[in-house]
Amino acid sequence: MKRKTGLIAGDLSVAGYVRIRKYVIDNIIYGDKKPQRLASMRELAAQFGVGCTTVQKALKDLVTDGYLIPKTGVGMFTNPQSWRRNEEPRIIEFLSADGKQIYFENYLCCMSSTAAMAVTGAGYFLHNVDLFQNNGGAQAEAGPHSRGLLWIMPERATGGRTEEFFHAIPLPRAVIAGIVEGFDSVDFDRDREGYELTRKLLAEGRRTILVLANSNFSNREIGGIRRALAEHGLTLDDSMIIDNRLDLLEGFRNCCDRFGIPDAIYDTGGGPVRLWDEFHAREIDFVDRCRLIMADDRQSPVPCWMLKNDYARLAAAGMELLERRISEPGRAPETRLFRRDVYPHNLPQS
Repeated sequence: MKRKTGLIAGDLSVAGYVRIRKYVIDNIIYGDKKPQRLASMRELAAQFGVGCTTVQKALKDLVTDGYLIPKTGVGMFTNPQSWRRNEEPRIIEFLSADGKQIYFENYLCCMSSTAAMAVTGAGYFLHNVDLFQNNGGAQAEAGPHSRGLLWIMPERATGGRTEEFFHAIPLPRAVIAGIVEGFDSVDFDRDREGYELTRKLLAEGRRTILVLANSNFSNREIGGIRRALAEHGLTLDDSMIIDNRLDLLEGFRNCCDRFGIPDAIYDTGGGPVRLWDEFHAREIDFVDRCRLIMADDRQSPVPCWMLKNDYARLAAAGMELLERRISEPGRAPETRLFRRDVYPHNLPQS
C-alpha cells in the first residue's frame, strides 16, 4: 500500500529517543568506570514504553557517537572512555521559559544562550529541563550531581505547570530575566526605566504616551510611567495601553483615529515590529512629532530611543546568586535589578 504524502506519519517517539539517550549517557557518567552491558532492545522498549524502531534508532546513534560499543553475539556495552573527565560532574538544571520551547524569538534566545555560557563558563555542565514530559519525569531527571536550577524568563511560561515544577524541585534555585517571589532573582529595573524615561518625555513636552504592552508579562514599566505622569497631574488612560497579544494593528489604528498621533510610543514587549508598515503609511515623524522607545533585541527602521539589553550582566548576576544559594542555602532571597542604558538610534545629536 502506497503511503500518503503530505501527512505527519511515523512510529519514532522523539521523547522516548531522548530519554533512552539520556539513560545511557547518565549510566556512563554516574555508573562504574567499567563497560556495562545494556538491556536488550525488547527490554528497553518495554522500560521506556516505546517501539523497537525508537530503541533501534537511539542505540544506533549512541554507537555512532561513541557512547556504546556493540559486541557481536553478546550485546551492547557502555563506553566509559566517552566521558573524558576524571572529576565528578557538577550539573546545573536549565529551565528556559516554559521548558517546552521549540522556536525561540530573539530576546529569549539571546538571554538563554548567554545564561548557558555563564553556567558552563563557571565549570558546570548544563542539563536542559524538558517539560514536554510530565513534571514528575522532569524532576526524576535531576540526577545526584545536579547542584541547582536556573529559570530563564519565567514570564514566558503560562498555565502554571512550569511554576509548579520550579517550586517543587528540591534544588537551590535562581531566576534570570524575571522575578519570582521568595527566590533569588535578577532582572532589568523596568519600573525605574518607565519612571525616568517618562520624566524625560515630559521634559520634552510630550504628555500623551501610548504603551504597547503584553498581557503575559508584568509590564512593570507601566507603574513607573503612571508615577511620573501623576507627579505632573496627568494620568495614563487604559485606552492608551494596547495588548500586543491581541490585534495590535487594529488597536493602534483605533487609538490614532480617536486621539491622534501620540507624543510618544513606549514598547514593553516587541510590539513595534508589527507596526512598521502602519508607521510608514501614516508618515509619522519619529524625530520631532513622536518619540519611540523600545529595546534593542529588535532592529528599528525608524529613529527611536533604544534600551540596551545587557544579557551578560543579568547572566553573571544570576549565576552568582545561584552559587551563593548553593553554598549558603539558609540565607534570605535577594532580588537584583539593573537599569538599562538608553541611546539614540538614528536620531540627530542634540
